[in-house]
Amino acid sequence: MTLSDFYQKLENYDFIILIYCLFFIVLTFIIGKISGKGKDKIKPWKQIYSVIIYSVTLPGLLQTLLVFYLLFIEKKSLMDFNIIIYFVPILTMILTLFLISKTVNLKTIPGFDKLSGLILMLGASILIVLIISKTRIWLFFGGSIYMFFGLIIVLFLIIKLGAKRLTKKTPE
Repeated sequence: MTLSDFYQKLENYDFIILIYCLFFIVLTFIIGKISGKGKDKIKPWKQIYSVIIYSVTLPGLLQTLLVFYLLFIEKKSLMDFNIIIYFVPILTMILTLFLISKTVNLKTIPGFDKLSGLILMLGASILIVLIISKTRIWLFFGGSIYMFFGLIIVLFLIIKLGAKRLTKKTPE
């Protein structure tokens, strides 16, 4: 079974994906109302928010990578995408992180610094792939050599920052 086959079979169960995503949005909203603002120092709330964040962020990141790949590398049409399968997890991730950030400081959530580092590293990798894909840099670089070195330095710094956040120890 290929990944394409998996997603074709998944289209038959898009209602389950919608329920999964809506469950975490509603759960985040309810927990935000129950816990109140500024309760991020209390251990049970930190653990609950951590589970919610990982439950929505990992599928959201995977879908972001897949959508990027299909749009920019495979050159698929946006009209061919199933909205529930491809975009609802991404929107759920954004909305859930927004709702949680309104209630608690995300820096106090266990593992969030590592997750934000992973997001930065994935973003830098996507940017590198897009630049190489669009500019065909391996054949010809039309900008000045200073722009090329500047681009390399900026991407390196972004990846280094992401790696530092990913490997940083969190005090518990």
